[in-house]
Amino acid sequence: MSCSKTSVKEDEYSIIIDNLLRYRFNDADMIIIETTKLSIQDTTDLIYEHTEISLDMLNWLADKKIISHNDAIYMYKNIDTTSINIDTTGYDVKCMHQDSLKNIYSKMDLDSAYEYLRKELGIYNLIEVSTPLYSKDRNTFIMFVACHCGSLCGQGYILVLTKTGNKWRIVEEAGTWES
Repeated sequence: MSCSKTSVKEDEYSIIIDNLLRYRFNDADMIIIETTKLSIQDTTDLIYEHTEISLDMLNWLADKKIISHNDAIYMYKNIDTTSINIDTTGYDVKCMHQDSLKNIYSKMDLDSAYEYLRKELGIYNLIEVSTPLYSKDRNTFIMFVACHCGSLCGQGYILVLTKTGNKWRIVEEAGTWES
């Protein structure tokens, strides 16, 4: 199953995700086709969601010299709160739409849903990726990845990737949640 590539951003993002599936998250059996939407963090909220972005977070990355301060401001002003479809052409994993997964979850409790995914579909590890943040020159991407392996099994990450030549490299990785 594949989706059309519609922009340079999405084309580059498909390359990044393909490389992550091959080298970093190579135990994933399935990817959700639609990206998880980003949101702007409410600074009055002490608890944040997995894919919330704040200017403080971006400035922290800039202070650590992972991104520039200009990129931090650009990224914050251009947070895309929509979902995009990932072009899964050539991926060596199964793909599923978010609605199909939600349909499975709605029919049974979470433990039974993961058992169904394992026994009926051969899916032990699934990942979801966020809509990316990207620098003005498109040579830096920030993304969130959620890895699920059971009702009480999974981890979330924020990744910062930079492009040097034609290669994308993870320059920063941090956990955002664990179950």
